[in-house]
Amino acid sequence: MNDFEKLVSTIFSSLFAKKDKPADQSSLEDELGKLPPETRTIIEQLEAKDILQESAAYSRFKKANDARRATVLRHIREQTGEGKRSNTIAFHRYLTAACTIISLGVCSILFMPKLNDSHNSENQTATHTIEPGGSKATLTLGDGQVIQLDSIPGGIVIDQGLHYADGRPVQLGAVQPENMMATLQTPRGGEYILTLSDGSRIHMNADSKLTYPISFHGNTREVTLHGEAYFEIASNKEKPFHVHTKHNEIVVLGTHFNIRSYQEETLSYVTLVEGRVRLQDGFHNPELTPGMQGISDGTATRIRSVNVEDFISWKNGLFVFQNENLEAVAAKISRWYDIDIEIAPSARQVRIWGGLSKYDTFDKVLDILQLIDNDLIINIDGRRVHIMK
Repeated sequence: MNDFEKLVSTIFSSLFAKKDKPADQSSLEDELGKLPPETRTIIEQLEAKDILQESAAYSRFKKANDARRATVLRHIREQTGEGKRSNTIAFHRYLTAACTIISLGVCSILFMPKLNDSHNSENQTATHTIEPGGSKATLTLGDGQVIQLDSIPGGIVIDQGLHYADGRPVQLGAVQPENMMATLQTPRGGEYILTLSDGSRIHMNADSKLTYPISFHGNTREVTLHGEAYFEIASNKEKPFHVHTKHNEIVVLGTHFNIRSYQEETLSYVTLVEGRVRLQDGFHNPELTPGMQGISDGTATRIRSVNVEDFISWKNGLFVFQNENLEAVAAKISRWYDIDIEIAPSARQVRIWGGLSKYDTFDKVLDILQLIDNDLIINIDGRRVHIMK
């Protein structure tokens, strides 16, 4: 059992087994004490619950949830970069990830009676299961060709032609000139991965569009993004990488970063994971260092320090919400599940904390929402969801 699994096991033991392990508990308490107050408060609330009082219900839950927990554990290992950081940094990442797993696995137990009631109440209208999004996108070439791309892990790669990550060629109508532009677009409920001709890898989130050249020429590499994407840029100091968004231009030398810049949102966010980027907004040219985020509104850019995992969890298969209002959460969820969510003014400022696998069906999202605030009234009509309080 590695350190990450030990930490998760220790926390779960303290919550479920009710068996004190003085040495482990002391070490865990020391580390938990370093977490933000709101995170510590939630852990204390979990510890205070008699969550095994419904043992039969827990047994059913555990059996159904083991596969989900294993999947989420794998995604979070990727998210934390296990084995690639110093022990101190890694432990804090493990701790944050472990708390995320707890929010996924424990919440269903804490309020299981409420969940059972809510599913049978008039708060939710019976409907067909709303499935999560998946790998899907269209490719539009400069000559007008529109290609519906196959749903395949790894997406497409530009390398002596255009092919899927498994080596199969993408069927094109004609040979494409190297200076031709192309646009990769994901729909609501879609995500896709693109590897550019220089080796840069871009993971696009739902409802996003990237315009790029088939091959880079000249002294720069330039693309345009509408929506959200995670970039892993191949280093080339002689040919900097530029990303154009609605609010600014991001100049990159070789790095990993996330951009969220949707047309319907007032703000654009650039979150730096590794390396260095410069933001150009026509007024200032601030540079970001790892762990920093630039927020632009078209007139100015402000910089803040963030926990980058909160902003890149989507690419690892997770929704992670850190005290966000329900309206912001609904915007992310609606894009992924390709649904319309209307929130009454009375419910817009409900704060959401926690996480779940984004590959769960939409009913799991509803479970989390009603765990957080059991006063929420949720009505579903087809792919339209109305939430009030």
